[in-house]
Amino acid sequence: MSVMKHMMNGMMPVMMKGVSSEEKQEMMLKMMPMMMADIDMAEMMPKMMAAMLPELLTMKSEFTSQDDAGEKMLDRMANVMPNMCELIDKKALAEKKDAMISKLMDREVFRERMPKCFAKGMPLMVRGFFEHFLPVLSKEKRQEFVSTVISMVLEYGARDFSDEEKRALVSNS
Repeated sequence: MSVMKHMMNGMMPVMMKGVSSEEKQEMMLKMMPMMMADIDMAEMMPKMMAAMLPELLTMKSEFTSQDDAGEKMLDRMANVMPNMCELIDKKALAEKKDAMISKLMDREVFRERMPKCFAKGMPLMVRGFFEHFLPVLSKEKRQEFVSTVISMVLEYGARDFSDEEKRALVSNS
């Protein structure tokens, strides 16, 4: 293992200097499955994400400060995101997410902190989607969406509210 650590700390930066980004991407695609073969991904993924996030944010900041980088990224996202959205089995993905959250809620730290984080963050996160996506949908699609969201909020978030309290929620908006 010490040989690998030495290689990662000393040789890898030198070796990677002459490798193009396309070659790095190809290497990652070929090497990652081999490197992950006997790894417990449930343990490794959070560690990887935590280790990568500061560098990714720095890279993103540097990338977007380039003259045309922001526009290039927007062009790519404008093509990739709708295609991915159409290909994803949303029901299956939601079921997996719900099963994972159900298991996470068994853990005290998650149960104590995550609902508060969600309540603070979700309104901020979805506002832009509502602002930009809903106006371009037909009135019927918007009515269906709003009705679904309100029904879910009332069903899961206001079960113990009186009818008067529920009406006050809707009228205060």
